[in-house]
Amino acid sequence: MKSSNLLDRKGNFRVAFYHGTSSLFADSIKELGLGGRDPVKTNGWAECFGELFRLADQKLSNHPKWQEGRENLLPIVEQGLSNDGLRFNFAHGETYITPHKMMAEQYGLQAGCEILDYIKTLSLYLHSKGQTLEVNRIVPVDLQQILIKSYRPILVKINGLRFRDIDTENGDDKWEVLYRYEEYLRTKQGEKDMTSWKLNSPVAVNKLEFYEL
Repeated sequence: MKSSNLLDRKGNFRVAFYHGTSSLFADSIKELGLGGRDPVKTNGWAECFGELFRLADQKLSNHPKWQEGRENLLPIVEQGLSNDGLRFNFAHGETYITPHKMMAEQYGLQAGCEILDYIKTLSLYLHSKGQTLEVNRIVPVDLQQILIKSYRPILVKINGLRFRDIDTENGDDKWEVLYRYEEYLRTKQGEKDMTSWKLNSPVAVNKLEFYEL
């Protein structure tokens, strides 16, 4: 039977995990637990970004700035893994967590969350290029109301997380990644980015602590 110094006999982590979010989602998390609701998939935000991307491709194909930036945005449209050999995850809609507090804090965004930040930035760029009517056609009114506001960044601390309730974000073997993380803690060598995981089951509110950043 496999084991790890990071897990107790019941399979619970001895270390805390963290999730960066914002006040936009705080009430939902406190009601349904972390990962209890997926607003990105429910509201089609990733699909909305894809439509804005295709609009920019259609209308701004001759703009050098767009051509320079589009390649960085393409993996977000595809919602998959990078094809550079590093297999970074660009999918949105899952609940991602990490044992690295500072890494989680980077995702406490005033725009609400990462995909909303992308939508807001691309929408403003398209507005500046005279595409307001098309942007308003693509972005629903309720989403427009979300985008015009700023939110308080929040850090969620997760205590007693169960190993069975998480998966790797890129499909790698769970135990292999866990052992790599143990090695990283021991040697301080390697990429700590590999320690980002996704929840496969909601975490109850009584295991959560909330902090404003």
